[in-house]
Amino acid sequence: MSQQFGICTWTLGIDDLETLMSTIAESGLNSVQYCESMSAHKAEDVVRMAQKYNLDLLIFDPFDCRPSEENGEASLEGAVAFYQRVVDYAKQLGCGATLQGLSAWTSQCNTQEAAWAQLVESVKRIQAYAETRQVHLSYEPCNLYEVPLIHTTSDFQALVNDSQCEDLSILLDSFHMNIGESDPLLAAEHYAAKNAIFHVSDSNREGIGHGNIDFLEHYEALQRGGFDGPIVFEFVLSNNPANTPPRNDHEMHTLLEHVKQSQQAWSSFSAF
Repeated sequence: MSQQFGICTWTLGIDDLETLMSTIAESGLNSVQYCESMSAHKAEDVVRMAQKYNLDLLIFDPFDCRPSEENGEASLEGAVAFYQRVVDYAKQLGCGATLQGLSAWTSQCNTQEAAWAQLVESVKRIQAYAETRQVHLSYEPCNLYEVPLIHTTSDFQALVNDSQCEDLSILLDSFHMNIGESDPLLAAEHYAAKNAIFHVSDSNREGIGHGNIDFLEHYEALQRGGFDGPIVFEFVLSNNPANTPPRNDHEMHTLLEHVKQSQQAWSSFSAF
């Protein structure tokens, strides 16, 4: 099977489903990390449109994954109920799901210890439910500026140890690792075999070569560790506000050029 290259859909900011999938396909990608609200589109429509453009749905990652009036209040029961719906939606998509935003549901806790206890218990319950639905789960460590807990691979390992959810995969992200890990390359190699997807974005959130991350070294570390899974691009232009997709045609063209160049760069690493 050829290398799977995908994109996190939220980074494109395209609401129309067919335009979203056609843009991804026309960019030369073959896969999708679907990062939209569950209310944005019916799962069957997402599947149908992905199939129309010969795109593999890799994983479901709801971009609006925090407590809210629509999603529910921050609590153990609220977190479990929300992510059970995420699992159900992923089941309909025929892919896995990731728990990147789960720690945001601990915001009502008064202590770090209480927040950790809630997170551990919620992972146990969500994993148990996912097993009944045959949906594989992963957890993406994100930097401390975005989520309250699980910033590094060490945090992820502590969560696995305390929850005893050994089947939970990790989702490594070069941007977050560059901020949080003391040795990103060692972390990449150590967790490569347990990694579901590798997120690529440079130190400034743009494409390969626009920041200071050595992606050849990351490629080699992942290879040594046994990773052969999908590469997913998650870019935001450095002149845009945080988490802001392209705001006009020029920015969209620039972002898609980053995607094209980054795919070419990553593909070239196998020649070394």
